[in-house]
Amino acid sequence: MIDQPAHIVVRLPVKGERLEEIIDKHNTVVRVSGAVLFGIRGQAPSRNRTQSLSTQISDGMTTFLYVVQVQAPNIRVFRAEIISLTESLPASESALVPPYYVEFQPDKPVVFWMKVGVFGEIPQQVLKGLKLQFTGSPLIHVLMKSRGSVLVVS
Repeated sequence: MIDQPAHIVVRLPVKGERLEEIIDKHNTVVRVSGAVLFGIRGQAPSRNRTQSLSTQISDGMTTFLYVVQVQAPNIRVFRAEIISLTESLPASESALVPPYYVEFQPDKPVVFWMKVGVFGEIPQQVLKGLKLQFTGSPLIHVLMKSRGSVLVVS
């Protein structure tokens, strides 16, 4: 049994689209369909971590996706509950993908999908209790010093 649930943190770069616009595009799909797929390009969590996260979700543990953007000393944070995880897009759920995924970087394939509910903005202080699963380093410290884009925390 898992004592502390794990969660996924996705750090978006400051350049490019504003975080609010990205979240809004996802929440628009949630309002219509009840859920949305959030895709990761580049490096996904390891298969072992993905399986562990999927198990905790199926066991009924609340598991969150945190989407953050750092402009030190401030961190904007949005959070949504993860419903399921998959490496490939299920054809039956393609309507849950916001259209901008096709328009933005179509040459970079999505390697990991998270089906989530509605995103809500939360205060950055919520992140203070989270630590990287692999190293135990405080998430806030890592976000301020690192450029890592997909992190697993508990």
